[in-house]
Amino acid sequence: MTLPNLLIVGAQKAGTTWLHECLGKSGHVFASSPKELNFFNARDHLEKLPEYEAAFKAGRKARWRLESTPHYFRLPEEGLDIAARIHDLLGAEVRLLVMLRDPVERYLSSYTHHMMQGRLSYQAEITEMSDEYRMLGLGDYASILTHWQTVFPRIGVFFYDDLQENAVGLTERVMAHLGTPNDIPARDADFLTNAKSVKKDRTETSREWPSMPVLSEDLERRLAVYYRAEVRALAEWTGRDLSHWASLR
Repeated sequence: MTLPNLLIVGAQKAGTTWLHECLGKSGHVFASSPKELNFFNARDHLEKLPEYEAAFKAGRKARWRLESTPHYFRLPEEGLDIAARIHDLLGAEVRLLVMLRDPVERYLSSYTHHMMQGRLSYQAEITEMSDEYRMLGLGDYASILTHWQTVFPRIGVFFYDDLQENAVGLTERVMAHLGTPNDIPARDADFLTNAKSVKKDRTETSREWPSMPVLSEDLERRLAVYYRAEVRALAEWTGRDLSHWASLR
């Protein structure tokens, strides 16, 4: 079977679209189209295996065959352990990448996304701390990583901060992690995807919004308190200085 050997598994709203598109510009990487195949989180996923395999046949000779579904990155629930599913089908040698972002910022981006999709009503100022659509729980990075690392000890952890500060440098670090020469030209790493200020005018639901949503000061404080222990654990686990994230400021 021709299946992926490289997955970007999360986190949602943390730069996975950019990373998928950027890696797809390498001659060493075949990136699936569409990006999100939502295979391992599907009910009775093995029934869809022929369709899943077909998405990678054109890339059978590539060093890396990439799929990116940020909804994979979550804790087991209701008997569904996505990390275990990936291991069972693709084996221990599949390489996993994860992009992480300040969870308070990620919450705002996620909430805005669901408003744009019409799932939540528009609010100029978001005041609600809700786990609808897993908006809150998907930011529990340390807890999720702790579980995933038991299944995939070599999971590569990267940060949205680095995408904002030096996209080319981030590309180089990801390719080095994969042990693959970086053949992505610097100019091809310098682009934006999913910018909300741009998407606002492209989305019928949001086109008439008077402004882009923001978090209320009270909600930002409550989210910071909620995520504080998770962010501290993540900083310790990765050795990364995250003192600028809202939860630790």
